[in-house]
Amino acid sequence: MLNLGVLGVRIAAARAVSELCCNTKTRKEIGDLGCIGPLIKMLDGKAMEEKEAASKTLSLLLLYAGNRRIFRKAEGGIVSTVQLLDASI
Repeated sequence: MLNLGVLGVRIAAARAVSELCCNTKTRKEIGDLGCIGPLIKMLDGKAMEEKEAASKTLSLLLLYAGNRRIFRKAEGGIVSTVQLLDASI
């Protein structure tokens, strides 16, 4: 669902994933399923709501150390996150 072309579906999927990130075991499993890559792509989206949902979900997923390794290796992860810190955007 995180890869679909419909903006509302991607946002709802990201919010659903964030609700599932209640403990370390589920964070690990969600990271292993490959959700981090699509969430990073959502950070580059045009809609602020999409960026917000993706960043909230990533912040919860990155509480697990294994997911941080995946995030660092993913193309554009660090760059997209740093760009969100720019107040002019």
